[in-house]
Amino acid sequence: MKDISKDYYREMQHLAVFDWLTSEDDNNRSLAREQMAYFEGRALQDYGAEFVKELEEIRLKDTKE
Repeated sequence: MKDISKDYYREMQHLAVFDWLTSEDDNNRSLAREQMAYFEGRALQDYGAEFVKELEEIRLKDTKE
């Protein structure tokens, strides 16, 4: 069941990375990592491994900028 669009997953990935990068403490960084893992897990179920690779590339790109 694909009730979440790919665009939504992409946006949530960007926001979770932003939260992780701007977190002031370990607890908030941990919450951001949990959010990334949740969306990647849901994306795997909805769209498969290739799309999860795309989300991982977003994470890697965003953390390098």
